[in-house]
Amino acid sequence: MKILKTVSIIVFIAAVILFGGYLLKEKAGQDHTGPVISMESDHIEVSIKDSRDALLAGVTASDARDGDLSAAVCVESVGPIDGEGRRIVRYVVFDSDNHISRALRTMSYTDYTAPVITVTGPLTFPVGTVNMLQGVSALDCIDGDISDQIQILYDDKMNPSVPGIYPARLRVTNSIGGYSELPVSIELYDAAERGSSQGNGAVVPEAGTTGQVVVTEGGTDQNAGK
Repeated sequence: MKILKTVSIIVFIAAVILFGGYLLKEKAGQDHTGPVISMESDHIEVSIKDSRDALLAGVTASDARDGDLSAAVCVESVGPIDGEGRRIVRYVVFDSDNHISRALRTMSYTDYTAPVITVTGPLTFPVGTVNMLQGVSALDCIDGDISDQIQILYDDKMNPSVPGIYPARLRVTNSIGGYSELPVSIELYDAAERGSSQGNGAVVPEAGTTGQVVVTEGGTDQNAGK
């Protein structure tokens, strides 16, 4: 019995040693570092017509175990456009051990223009009018017709039931965060007193105005000058 007990202890110790050696070997063979993403430049210029793949130009990735992973690099996200017309591109890549690496660089468009707001008639309405964007539209080089995104921002408190001329700005924003603003005046009148459903037309911008870009800072301000 004593011999059997001794043999059992020896076998157990040997098993523990072998298992520990196996774990050490496995650990030594593991890749503990993620892939390295490299870029030819920290900024890239593309056209608004280019596909998302164009943002991968000059981007490569390598891994200590897997080697070249350039084909596995993906565009994870593209941030909103800033006041200088730039966006931040985030790249991501995984290796076979599921290690993840990310990198950033900026991009800009070679042919981007801010949205253009067009007003085809005087912004003159009887008090109580709900839709004060009649005759107002907006076109964008990326999203196309974004007239349904136009907002009216009043410079002062506005009461839709009180006649008067209210300074305001028409603002529209596209899907990448670029915006334009057009200063206008909105006239509300009492139809009963005026005796007509038409306003006096003494508002800006004039009919047919599309606005002229004068400032770019996170978007565009427009003047009714065209």
